[in-house]
Amino acid sequence: MLKRRGLTVVYLRLCFASLVLLTSCTRTPQSAQSENSARLSKLAFKDLLGKRYLLSDIANQKSSATVFVFLGTQCPVGNKYIPRLNELYEQFKNKGVRFFGVYPNEKDELMNIAEHVRDYHIHFPVVKDWDQQISTAVDAERLSQAVLLDSRLAIRYSGQIDDQYGIEATRSHPSRDDLSLGIQQTLAGDAVERPRTSASGCLLTKLARREIASDLTYVRDVAPMIHKNCLGCHTGGGIAPFSLAGYDEIKAWSAMIREVVREQRMPPWHANSSVTKYANDRSLSEEDRTRLLNWIDSGAKRGEAAANAGAEAKGHASQSLGRPDRILVTAKPVQVPASGASYFEELVFDPHFDKDTWIRAVEIKPGNTSVVHHITAYVIRADHAVGEDGVGSDRADWGYFAAFTPGGSPMNYPEGYAKLIPAHGKIILNIHYTPRGKPETDESSVNLYFAHSKVLHRVHTMPVRNITFSIPPHAKDVPVHAERAVASDLKVLSVMPHAHYRGRSFNLAVRYPSGERKKLLSVPRYDFNWQYEYKLASPLAVPRGSTFECDATFDNSEDNPANPDPAKTVSFGVDSTDEMMFCYVDFITTQ
Repeated sequence: MLKRRGLTVVYLRLCFASLVLLTSCTRTPQSAQSENSARLSKLAFKDLLGKRYLLSDIANQKSSATVFVFLGTQCPVGNKYIPRLNELYEQFKNKGVRFFGVYPNEKDELMNIAEHVRDYHIHFPVVKDWDQQISTAVDAERLSQAVLLDSRLAIRYSGQIDDQYGIEATRSHPSRDDLSLGIQQTLAGDAVERPRTSASGCLLTKLARREIASDLTYVRDVAPMIHKNCLGCHTGGGIAPFSLAGYDEIKAWSAMIREVVREQRMPPWHANSSVTKYANDRSLSEEDRTRLLNWIDSGAKRGEAAANAGAEAKGHASQSLGRPDRILVTAKPVQVPASGASYFEELVFDPHFDKDTWIRAVEIKPGNTSVVHHITAYVIRADHAVGEDGVGSDRADWGYFAAFTPGGSPMNYPEGYAKLIPAHGKIILNIHYTPRGKPETDESSVNLYFAHSKVLHRVHTMPVRNITFSIPPHAKDVPVHAERAVASDLKVLSVMPHAHYRGRSFNLAVRYPSGERKKLLSVPRYDFNWQYEYKLASPLAVPRGSTFECDATFDNSEDNPANPDPAKTVSFGVDSTDEMMFCYVDFITTQ
């Protein structure tokens, strides 16, 4: 009896094991696909314009399919396919197919990617694949590889875009349009004929496990870069939402610091410093960025205390400018609401100058840094005449004068340099307000410092502009060009691009009489929220007969998260919902 019971137990165990094995075998493909879809549904990422995506949300928004195409700024095969990808995007975008260009290479930084998007006129949203989470999730192996997901986030196709371009050979025409066919068959509800092919682009270099240095300390390794690059904003009473003036504050915010530094959102800097060297460059070097991230990941140790380890940021530069000669204040406080979108307000100041007045320094002081993001100052003439610096009564002719930007310093020219405010001229402040959750008031002001010694060099401002453009509704990559001839020998001191919410990129170059062309500024990711004057590390000599050439692009599509109204035809206008295309050039003449 016991023997029979023992055999029965063994038999039941074998049956159960066989059932489990059978179930496992029969469920494997569907189960694996289901698990993969569930994993993909949690995939979250942000495109180059800052728009956030959750893959499950895309699927729930009646998207019929999603395409990830893996790109690199220097992969020749992938670059050849960009025109074809643009065609596919335009062909299928109104059929519920979403396209994303994904950059997984570690060395492709945001600045390089933005320039790549601009130079190759990529129409679809692009994503920096931080930590290669997207490429790992879909098992991407090469650049130019396309991965197609259906509405349930199942991978329906993975492989080449078509067979026209390869590393060693190129066809005059493709013999198979694999990605296009895969999309069409998926939309029709059919099985994809060839669900897997081999992509021919550059191999994707997988991220190696990062070795974290454990001897990094705040005092020795982190405090110097924080003081140099962050405390202009992140200090008590500063424009940033929290202070980073000491070790305790930095450690408390270390998780957030890691995210924004890794994604290169902070410190804010939008010009490509490899094009031109700037005196006010606040970007972190790759070495500093790695050091800061490693310090956080290794435990954010304090290290030996130092006298200046917790020092607050230096006071605003008015302490070194001396006492202002004229202080201009608002007639009444500006009331900033508790909620709503950020907005701009213009205030007019009359300095009551009955004669031309030389200004050696200007400090624009926000009254309430919790709601004032930045301020741009312009000069207008009282006689309604357009002056040589582009100042006049018309908004298009306002002359850029000075600015307050987060972390920036006041306008302070060397001895013998000065700007001129014409007699009876007025100053207009264009103030960017950001509601913070409760009502606030602001009383911003302007400190003017007169030139008491002889002025040897008048600092002029030349606007390189276009005020006749038109941007069609829903247009994504609209180029606008402007030129300005140089009538006399000059030296460029600084440049400042200006557009509104649809502005996407800026380039400024000078073409010499010889035909040689030198780039002065490249801002591949222009952001209206950050208005910068880029001060050249050394003045650039520009001879008479040269031409300043400015090229900007504008994005009036739904993919632009800051776009006020994609359905609007946009032209030049004063309101931030209109557009502008200016690049202000500060210079002195040398003849």
